[in-house]
Amino acid sequence: MPSLDALVAMASRDEVALVGVVTQPDRPGDRGRLAPSPVKERAVALGIALLQPVLLNSEAATPVLELRPDALVWAAYGNLIPRRLIDAADGRAINVHASLLPRWRGASPVAHAILAGDAETGITLMQGTAGLDRGPIIASARTEIAAGETAGELTMRLAQLGGALLERELGPFLAGRKTAVPQDEAAASWAPKLTSADGELRFTEAAEALERRIRAMTPAPG
Repeated sequence: MPSLDALVAMASRDEVALVGVVTQPDRPGDRGRLAPSPVKERAVALGIALLQPVLLNSEAATPVLELRPDALVWAAYGNLIPRRLIDAADGRAINVHASLLPRWRGASPVAHAILAGDAETGITLMQGTAGLDRGPIIASARTEIAAGETAGELTMRLAQLGGALLERELGPFLAGRKTAVPQDEAAASWAPKLTSADGELRFTEAAEALERRIRAMTPAPG
C-alpha cells in the first residue's frame, strides 16, 4: 500500500502517469466473506484501472500490456512476474523488496531476518529480472530490527520505508540519472516461504532462538 501511495503522490506531481493497478483476487475475510484488499480499495477510490488475475501468468499479462505501460513497479505481489511483462518493460521493471539484497532473497525475508538474529534489515529497489530477486540494485535503505519486534510490526515499518525509497529514487532511475549495480552472488542467502511447521517451538533450541522464532512467526503462521 505505501508503494502505491508513493506512485499516487508522484502522479499528483506529474512525475509519472499511473495507468493501472494489478493486485491479488479478493480473499475470504471476516466470517468467510470475500473482502477487497486495501490496494484494491485505494485504486477503486482513485478511479485507476484495476486488474485482479487469479494467476499472473503469460496469458494474464495481456490485459496489463494493453495498458501500454512504460514501466512496472511491484511490491510483495506474491506471484512471480511473467518474463513477458519484464521483457516488455525493457529494463524499467522495478521490484520493492523487503531485505538488503542479496541477503534474504525469496518469499519470507522479514521472518528469516528475525530468525537469524540479524541486527538490521531494510528495503531494496532492484530491476526485475527472470531470476528470483537477482536483479541489479537501484537503491537501498537500512533500518535496525528493534528488540521484541515481530515480523508483522517490522513488515509494516518496511512497507513505509519502501514507499519513501520508491518515491525518492524511481524518478531519477527512470530518467537515466541513476545506474543499477549488479548483486554480489557470493553473498546471497535465501528466505523460503514459511509453512505451519516453521511455527513449531523446538525446545532443544536456546531461549534466544525460541524468542526469535515466536517473533518471526507472528502474526503468521503463528
